[in-house]
Amino acid sequence: MARMVIPVAKSTPEETFETLCRDFNMLPVVGEVLRAAGIQSLDDFRFYSVKEEDIEPLLATNQQLAELPIQATRCRHAWHAVRQHAAAREGDRARLDTADLDDLLDETELRDLSLAFWRRYKTRYPADRTPADSMISRLSREMSRRLLMVFSVALARTLEHQVTTAVNDARSDMACTPLTTKKRRSGPKLM
Repeated sequence: MARMVIPVAKSTPEETFETLCRDFNMLPVVGEVLRAAGIQSLDDFRFYSVKEEDIEPLLATNQQLAELPIQATRCRHAWHAVRQHAAAREGDRARLDTADLDDLLDETELRDLSLAFWRRYKTRYPADRTPADSMISRLSREMSRRLLMVFSVALARTLEHQVTTAVNDARSDMACTPLTTKKRRSGPKLM
């Protein structure tokens, strides 16, 4: 079975192409030809050509290159490996971005979680003790991905906070009159 070689970018172009030539069993002259063409990184190599047929004419520009067909084949193999590795990296990033941790769950999923909590614990908490939907959504996603994180309880938002900020946002859109302003709390349970 053929081994899968992962192209590695080094700190300098010389080291990068020296490693690439060694990993794919190419002559060092191939790396020099690529650098002479202006290719300085693996991303440059990846986007240098759209078709694999463009690689052999590039190598044919060097008259000192012996065994042109086999070296062109190995260079195409390296080009495919660089492209596949980059596509896999971008695919992983795209999968992580599709469902951001801070997005809210659907209303039905939130209702199902609340129902599951009721079935298990047979209790309900008041709005000032119940976590906000955003917090429930985030924790649910973290648990499903096994990415549990530690954060300050002081920064946790409750359902009461969620409802009052929604009401305040709606009120700020209306004309501000003395009847629509919110009372401020001056202490616990005092208005």
